[in-house]
Formats: sequence, C-alpha cells, structure tokens
Amino acid sequence: MKTVKFLLVIAILLCGADTFAQRTSGRGSSSLRHISRRDVHYRRPVSKMTVSRTLPGKTVVLKHHQSIVHFNAGRFFHYDDGRYIWVAPPLGIHLKTLPFGHIHFFIGQDPYYYYQGVYYTQDETEEEYEVVEAPLNATVPTLPEESEKVEIDGQTYYECYGTIYQIVRTPDGKAFQVVGRIEDEEE
Repeated sequence: MKTVKFLLVIAILLCGADTFAQRTSGRGSSSLRHISRRDVHYRRPVSKMTVSRTLPGKTVVLKHHQSIVHFNAGRFFHYDDGRYIWVAPPLGIHLKTLPFGHIHFFIGQDPYYYYQGVYYTQDETEEEYEVVEAPLNATVPTLPEESEKVEIDGQTYYECYGTIYQIVRTPDGKAFQVVGRIEDEEE
C-alpha cells in the first residue's frame, strides 16, 4: 500500500498539481483525480463505435431517468434508428444480477464488482447492483479491447469509459490501476 501511495504522489508531482482536481466519489473517502478532456491526447483520433442490428440472446431493458438502455452479456447498448450502439452505462443504473465473469474486490472496507470497464456496488437492500464511478486505486487484470492508449502530459495511460488507468505490476503480472477520470469542461 505504501508503494501505491508513493507512486501516486510521484505521478502527481510529475504531472503537475494543476493537472488533477480532486472531487470526492460517492463511496468512502477516496477521490478520483478529474482530468480535463483537453489534456488527453488519443493515439487514434477517431474512436471506434460498435454497432449491431440485433442483440443475441436475452436482453434486459433498463430505464434510468429519461433514457432506456439495453443490457446484454455484460454490455450496455442504446437503440437508435434500427441499430444498437455500444455505450458506457449511465452511473446509477441498477441491475438485478451481475454479468458472468465479474471480479469481486475491496477498496478498504467497501466491496466492488468489475466487469469489462464497468464498476458496480451492491445497493443497501442487497437485492440490486448499481453502476458507480471507478474507485481510485482499483486495480483490475484486464481492460476491454475498446480501451484506448492516451497521452497526458507526456505519459502513456489507458482510457475506458472516461476512466484513466496506468499499467502497474502485481505479483500476478501486469494490471491496470485507476488514477483518474476525464471531465468535460463547462462551456
């Protein structure tokens, strides 16, 4: 744990304190560093979009505020003009069951679940799971294939659904640790 804190302090010093603004996430006392979108440089300037005319198997339709998303095999889709577009799930949306193959881990005393770039917590009733912002310092073994290499202040990171990861070495090999979140600037 001391090594992780030390590396985080070094990263902040190397990137400059102005690069990261702190904002508390919903759970515990951890906070994500929010990085301005203008400071993130994508290696591939045009993002890829996954589109399908149909969704295989059983699809669960989820309503969240005024939007509707379709959940299938651990992925979230938005229906638009005869096609399903793969999207990041809205924070706060609830599921009755987690996707098959999810990972369970703890940050301090708080339990989290992870699958393909999406983080979940169990709600207070423990009957549903809520999509939440990635917790600072969460370390996961893999990222989805649509994750992209990005450059921030000359350093290479990975971005998935707006969350910024750095590669770390663990006893099990290479892993990806949450270090920040991209924030769109207010106009």
